[in-house]
Amino acid sequence: SQRYPTSHWRWGEAMVTMHQLQMPANASSGFYVLNMRLMDVQTDEKLKREILGKMDFVERARDFNTPAVQHPVGLELGNVAQLIGYDLPETSVAAGDAFPLTLYWRALDTTLTSYTVYLHVIGPDGIIRGQWDSVPGQGLLPTTGWLEGEVITDQYLIPMAENAPPWQYTILVGMYDPFTGERLPITGFPDRDSIGLGMIKGR
Repeated sequence: SQRYPTSHWRWGEAMVTMHQLQMPANASSGFYVLNMRLMDVQTDEKLKREILGKMDFVERARDFNTPAVQHPVGLELGNVAQLIGYDLPETSVAAGDAFPLTLYWRALDTTLTSYTVYLHVIGPDGIIRGQWDSVPGQGLLPTTGWLEGEVITDQYLIPMAENAPPWQYTILVGMYDPFTGERLPITGFPDRDSIGLGMIKGR
């Protein structure tokens, strides 16, 4: 760790570190060997490899078929995803309640960035009265695992504010890098970074 380099470790000290490993999007099911090496960052010298164990990896089921959607869209966010369309089964929502929304994405390419989807429900006054930010698939389908051409069904339940007036609300969706906050632009519209999904009535 850069915060506590090995040059500062003391004899007999026990160290615990947490690491999040990312499998390539095109990884196939099977057993993988998990190994570790220490490296001198000044000389790039690699020390002896230590085998930590084996990992049984199971590739998730994938779908490449274009679905039938209630509201087609077809706009693209960067070179990451196309929003095929969405389903909005309810036309109104009460203040303090939540409404369902399903997004259908098509992966345009593989990416090393795990983008977060944001959904904003905005009133005529420009204030956000409903919001949800999440990694796609309720956190289980990050963009780093998408393959080109794959279709992702992405379901949400968006909560409205307790004091949301009974107005007509616009639903906006987009993606951003959670580490930088930078949003993906809409292809063909470089000054726009959110897609309008339509309206829902507050009650």
